[in-house]
Amino acid sequence: ESLPEGISNVSSLITLSIKACCKLVSLPEGMHGLTSLKDLDIKECPSLEALSEGIANLSSLRSLTLESCDKLALLPQGIGNLSSLKSLALERCDNLATLPQGLHGLTSLDQLNIRECHNLESLSEGIVNLSSLTYLSIEKCHKLAALPQGLHGLTSLTHLYIEECPNLHSLPEGICNLSSLVHLSLERCDKLATLPQELHRRNSLKLHIAKCPLLSQRINDDRIRLCSTCVQVRFLYLSFSMFLALSFNLQLSDEVFPTYTTYSTRDSHADLLDTYSQGNRLLFLLFSSMADNEKFIRDIQVCSDVIHSLQLLQNVNSTLVVGGNNWWCAKRFEQEYGSSAPTIPFSRLEYLYLHRTDDLEILPEGLSCSLLAHLHIEDCRSLVDLPEEIAKLSSSLQKLHIECWPNLTSLPKGIGNLSALDTLHIGRCDRLESLPEEMHGLISLAVLKISGCFNLGSLPEGISNLLSLSSLSIKDCCMLASLPQGMRGLTSLKYLHIEECPYLKSLPEGIGNLSSLEYLTLKRCAGLALLPQGLHGLTSLKDLSIEECPSLGALSPITNNQR
Repeated sequence: ESLPEGISNVSSLITLSIKACCKLVSLPEGMHGLTSLKDLDIKECPSLEALSEGIANLSSLRSLTLESCDKLALLPQGIGNLSSLKSLALERCDNLATLPQGLHGLTSLDQLNIRECHNLESLSEGIVNLSSLTYLSIEKCHKLAALPQGLHGLTSLTHLYIEECPNLHSLPEGICNLSSLVHLSLERCDKLATLPQELHRRNSLKLHIAKCPLLSQRINDDRIRLCSTCVQVRFLYLSFSMFLALSFNLQLSDEVFPTYTTYSTRDSHADLLDTYSQGNRLLFLLFSSMADNEKFIRDIQVCSDVIHSLQLLQNVNSTLVVGGNNWWCAKRFEQEYGSSAPTIPFSRLEYLYLHRTDDLEILPEGLSCSLLAHLHIEDCRSLVDLPEEIAKLSSSLQKLHIECWPNLTSLPKGIGNLSALDTLHIGRCDRLESLPEEMHGLISLAVLKISGCFNLGSLPEGISNLLSLSSLSIKDCCMLASLPQGMRGLTSLKYLHIEECPYLKSLPEGIGNLSSLEYLTLKRCAGLALLPQGLHGLTSLKDLSIEECPSLGALSPITNNQR
C-alpha cells in the first residue's frame, strides 16, 4: 500500500519506475531526499489517490509520467516548483478533473501530453505561462469544453495536437498569435464549429483537419471566406468532403490555395477532384478507397482532368499518395482511353505512399528514373516483391517503409546499393525469413526498425558493418534466435531495443564493446538467459531497462559510471 520511507535516502537514484502496484495508495512524504532523481514513472496504480507534496522538492526531476492512476483526482500545487521538469505526461487518469494553477512554475517544461483523462473539464490558466513549451498534445479528453484564452503566452509552442475532444466547441483567438507554431492538428472534435478568424496570418503553418463535422459544415456554408484565410497556410490537410466544400465554384490559383495542399478522398463514394496546382506549387494527392467504382467510370473524364493536372508537375518536385481501389480505376481508365490516356509523371516524384492498393501486383514503371526520396508501402496484399530496380534509386532514396506486406519473403540484394538510405522500417511482413547480406552497403543507414516479422530467423552478419547505424529496434520477431556476432562493429549505435523475441537466448559478447550505446532495452524475451559478460565496456550507457525476461539470471557487474 505504500513505499518504504527509506527510499527517500537513496540520494543517487536517477530513475524510479512504479508499475502495476494495484494496492499502492500514496507515496512517501520524504521524497525530497531523492536529490538526483531525473525520471519518475508511475503506471497502472489504480489505488493511488494523491502524490505527496514532497514531490515539489525533486529539483533534478526532468520527466514525470502518470498513467492509469484511476483514483488520482488532483496534482499537488507544489508541482510548479519542478523548475527542471521538461516532460509531463498524464494518461488515463480518469478521476483527474483539473490541473493546478501552479503549473506556471514549470519554466523548463518542453512537452505536455494529456491523454484519455475523461473527466478533465479544463486546463489551468497557469498553462499559458509555459514559455518553454514546444509540444502540447490533448487527446480523448471527453469533458474538455475549452482551452485557456491566454494561449498566446506559449511563445515557444511549435506543435499543437487536439484529437477526440467531443465537447470542445472553439479555439481561443490567441492561437493566431503563436508565432512559433508550425503544426496544428484538429481531429474528431465533434462540436468544434469555428476556427480563429486570424489563423490565416500564421505563415508556414501546417494545418491538419479531419472528421470535425460541424467545422466541415461551416466550411460548406462559407467556403470562399475560409479558402481565402488559407492563403499563407503552408500545408492544409482536409477530408474529401471538406475539400469539395472548398473547391466547388472556386478558381483555385497560386493566390488562393495553400502552397502545400493535401486532398483526401478517404470518405468519398464517387466524386473525384478536377482541380490542379499551378506554377511552382507542390501537390499532395491522396486517393483512398472508392465505394462506387462504376460511378467512377461514368465520371472518367473527371479522372482525365486529374491525371492531366499531374502532367503539369513534370518540372515540379511532387508527392503522390495512392490508396484503395485506384490502381483498378487506373487500369479501367487505360482501357477507356488507350494510348491517349495521360500518365502519372514520376520523373520528379520525391514521395510515394502506397496504402491498401489491393490490386497492385508490381510497383509502377518509371520509379527507377525518379528523384524518389521517400517510399512508403503499406497493406498492399497483392504486391509480391520489391524489384531489383530499386537499386537504381541509390543516390536519392532516403527512407523506405514497408508495412503489412504478407507476400514478401525476401528483400532484393540490390537494396545494398541504396547508399543514401538513412531509415529502413520493416513491419508485419509475416513471411519474411531473412534479410540480404548485401545490407552492409547501406552506408548512410541510421535507423533500422524491424517489427512483427514472425518468421524472421536471423539477421545478416553484414548488419555489423553499418557504421552509421544509431538506432536498432527489433520487436515481435518470434522466430529470431540470435543476433550477429559481429555487432561490435556498430560503433555509432546509441539505441538498442529488443522486445517480444521469445526464442532469443543470449546477446552476442560484442554488444559489451558498444562504447556509444546509451539506451539498452530488453523486454518480454522469455528465453533470454544470458547477457554479455563485458557490459563494463558500455561506457556511455545511460539507461538499462530489463522487463519480463524470466529466464535471465544474475547481471554482470556494473561499473560506477554506469550506475
